[in-house]
Amino acid sequence: MSVLPEESAGWTGTPGVVGHRAGRDFAPEFRVVAASRDGDRVAVEAIDAVAGLGLRLAVELTAQGLVKVRAEVTNQGDSPYDVHGVTPLLPVPTSATELLDFTGRHLRERAPVRTPFTPGLRVRENRTGRTGFDSAYLLAAGTAGFGNRAGEVWAVHVAWSGNHREVAERTFHSISLLGGGELLAPGEVVLQPGESYASPGCTARTASASTGCPTASTPTCAPGRATPPSPGRSWSTPGRPCTSTTTSPA
Repeated sequence: MSVLPEESAGWTGTPGVVGHRAGRDFAPEFRVVAASRDGDRVAVEAIDAVAGLGLRLAVELTAQGLVKVRAEVTNQGDSPYDVHGVTPLLPVPTSATELLDFTGRHLRERAPVRTPFTPGLRVRENRTGRTGFDSAYLLAAGTAGFGNRAGEVWAVHVAWSGNHREVAERTFHSISLLGGGELLAPGEVVLQPGESYASPGCTARTASASTGCPTASTPTCAPGRATPPSPGRSWSTPGRPCTSTTTSPA
């Protein structure tokens, strides 16, 4: 299963790269031309010579146990290319039958929402930025009834302060995916020849009862907390939540 699934390969679910060149080149078929490794980071470069597109995909395993994925699309053609979205997607096992994300309102921020992980799509789109009441915060899939001391959980978080979307998809043949990316407005990103668009980082984490499910909350805060605080500032600064409520029962 590709991290950026392609319609050209017969994938009928959510494509990893969505865009077009005046109605053409809407189903790119990338071919790997180079790959490199630097410690725990792997970078892959691919091109679609017919569509005139280049792709660079980077996957990194951090010291905190997170998987970070970023993709960059380059217009190698001779006319503008309209990017509608770049959405990395990561597989989760079929044992994940329940979804958890968050919503909120004034005086009731980060309210957990649990739904069955059924065939089809659950898409959380946020058009008011990361601090909006309706920010999903993260999107988790887990075994039935998972909590902060039971079950297994897989979670993704889009590291982006602006408009963003998180996606949970289960296909009719039981392929299950979690992912996310920037939520682009129509015409927001039109690449001129030679220009590139880089997606925000999509971070993922897995945890189980043996490791303590609360660790699944670390996608939003662990990498930042590896950096020493500025003089006179503590880690209790508002706006950097890190709580065990991520996987607590609703």
